[in-house]
Amino acid sequence: MYIDLIGSINTVFERLTNLNLGGEPDPKRGTTIMGTFGRYRACMALTAALLTSTWLSVPALAADDMIEQLESRGTIRVCLAEDNPWQFKDPSTGEWSGLVKEMIVQFAADLELKLEEVNSSWKTAIQSLNTGECDIVGANLFGSVKRSKLILFSDPWAYETSTAYVKADSSYKSFAELDQPGKTIVTKAGTATHDFAARFFKQATVKPLPNDTDVVLLGEVASGRADAFWNSSSKAGPLLDANPQFGVRAIGEEPTDKIPMIWGIGKGQYAFQQLVNVWVNQYISSGKMAEAWEKWFKTEYVGD
Repeated sequence: MYIDLIGSINTVFERLTNLNLGGEPDPKRGTTIMGTFGRYRACMALTAALLTSTWLSVPALAADDMIEQLESRGTIRVCLAEDNPWQFKDPSTGEWSGLVKEMIVQFAADLELKLEEVNSSWKTAIQSLNTGECDIVGANLFGSVKRSKLILFSDPWAYETSTAYVKADSSYKSFAELDQPGKTIVTKAGTATHDFAARFFKQATVKPLPNDTDVVLLGEVASGRADAFWNSSSKAGPLLDANPQFGVRAIGEEPTDKIPMIWGIGKGQYAFQQLVNVWVNQYISSGKMAEAWEKWFKTEYVGD
């Protein structure tokens, strides 16, 4: 950019030297002394104008001031999207519950801030963060390359894989059996599990549905409208145990993907990112993460 700018200035100066702006001729330079100074002043004015317009055209960087905003406001706004048992609305109370809910309650308390939960969805959570509707996406976000272009990530606090949920009485035993023409695999729209399924399955139809509720997508399989539901694998036990009426099971083949679970932080908020990372690592090392995992998933913590 600056090389182009200098080149433009030199070109203009060369053109100006061909002008005679008045005064006594300088026999050595073939022009006038007043003309030389006039051209010099004109070129300096042009340089200043070009530099000003160049700097004004550079996009302003986001202010790295989230910590100051939180301390001034006294609250932290956390975007949440439904994904039981990570974070979900308890149907009996209408309140958020789950493993991540316990995490964000502790996070807000340790920062001495009031927690404000912002209802969001997997399709809108990152947009809500980038437009300032919330200060952090405190859900079980998958740390994907696609998302890394849009937001900053916290350090991973867990890892997840994904798998296929099929009818219990079906003959499916492998992903290859599902990846056939005419087979339909439903996913949650706007999620990293959908992005993975869309890359992974080459022949089957991967159909994203705009619904964040697992039971709705399990119903697609139970009704026969879909051959499988592609979803995270760690919650298979709690999800299927809580919904035996659908007659659905995990396919059985070991998942091949392993994706870090992270929280989403706004672009340019590096000081806040560092604060979150310190907290995440302390939460893990304290054993609280393992305790919460065993409580909600009934299995050992998948930390790395």
